[in-house]
Amino acid sequence: MIFHLQPSRKEPILFNWFGWYDNESLIRSVTTIRLPRIIAATIVGAALGIAGCLLQSLTSNDLADPEVMGINQGANMAIAVLLVLLQFQTFRFFTVTASMLGTALSGIIIYLLSVRSRFNSSSVVLTGLVNSLFFSSMTTTLIIFHDTDLYQLLRWMAGDLSGMSWDDVIFSLFTLVPMSIVCCLFAAQLNVLSMGEDTAISVGQRLTVVRSGIMIAIIVLVGAATAICGPIGFIGLMSVHIIRTLVGIDYRIILPLAALMGSVLLVYADLLGRMLFYPIESPVGLITAFIGAPFFIVLMRMRGRKKG
Repeated sequence: MIFHLQPSRKEPILFNWFGWYDNESLIRSVTTIRLPRIIAATIVGAALGIAGCLLQSLTSNDLADPEVMGINQGANMAIAVLLVLLQFQTFRFFTVTASMLGTALSGIIIYLLSVRSRFNSSSVVLTGLVNSLFFSSMTTTLIIFHDTDLYQLLRWMAGDLSGMSWDDVIFSLFTLVPMSIVCCLFAAQLNVLSMGEDTAISVGQRLTVVRSGIMIAIIVLVGAATAICGPIGFIGLMSVHIIRTLVGIDYRIILPLAALMGSVLLVYADLLGRMLFYPIESPVGLITAFIGAPFFIVLMRMRGRKKG
């Protein structure tokens, strides 16, 4: 709330809270622009951290992420169809519905193909890459063949937290927060699932029910988060690996801490995006991509060395 202000304007904003200054415009800019943005980034980051954790558990692949697996791209395509063909730019209901449907379509495709391959790690990664390329190509085709001003759509597709309002915060509080809490309460099921199919079945876990529940949670978390601020990649991947390195493999600990780490990463990525090319704001998705892509490459190299 302070770093983005010019140096000459920091002092009034600091001391106004103590009644030393009376600058309503600065207070209004904080309460109506910056504060909703920070809260939305905190909630969305937590949701993406949990979604990344769930996706890695479901696919038995520690490189899985909503962006890498193409789940975000399904929401991208659905939103592109909505905005380009139907022109429903101003209706939150249609935007959220389209994002959920696109996420569900992409997630179900990955889930069904993963089931056929018995969640083989290499097959899951290839499935995610093909899924991502397919939906990305469909979205690009829609943009190319539609002659209109798509600046807002392109910025949204880059992952953008600018323009967050209290309506976005309220929506996230009623969708992302309850689902995140439910996921943390059922974290013990992920521990059982991580032991392997045979072990999970032997202790009485209903794999189909658990996996279906995980898939539904991923769809809600990623779909709602994408509807709020567009697709933001690598938050789930980075937060889960950082926490797993620190605390081990118990999902009852990993899940809430991954949510916290996701919030921290997204808030600071947004701050970096505002400061890096000031006064021009970089979309937060661009910042997370610049950080997450090298992170992903390092993980792949480390994984290859372990197998070697």
